[in-house]
Amino acid sequence: MYVLKNRFKFTANNFILLFIYHFPLKNSWLYFTDSKVVWDELYDPQGNYNGYMVEEDFGKRDYDKEYFRGIQNLKDTKLSERTLFRLNKTNSPYLINEPDLIEVIMENEKSNGDAVKGMSTFDFLDYAILISNSKESIPIFEMK
Repeated sequence: MYVLKNRFKFTANNFILLFIYHFPLKNSWLYFTDSKVVWDELYDPQGNYNGYMVEEDFGKRDYDKEYFRGIQNLKDTKLSERTLFRLNKTNSPYLINEPDLIEVIMENEKSNGDAVKGMSTFDFLDYAILISNSKESIPIFEMK
């Protein structure tokens, strides 16, 4: 994850990322919705920092052209802008033998559906964290 490899401005969302990094939950995954993420740092041909690029849709796997199968269940049941979900509860919508939250469905490209066909979310995940409406982190080169 970008935020963990570089220094960043301290925000509530970054605190969650640090917490996960230092106290990882077994088989957990972080999902973003309606959020911005730093996608890439930009450098000139001499290797000098020249800015950064932010994505609001592509790469987060939660927009109409590229999304995680089953992410709507998280969005419909979130309690706040930062919600931790225990997926292996008895009343979980992920108990079915489907690759929800694992299969990425893409409009113009082949998904990973064949690779995860017949697998369950529980083959990969016990917990999911949904972060909503977050701003992008600020690269260290942008800090004053």
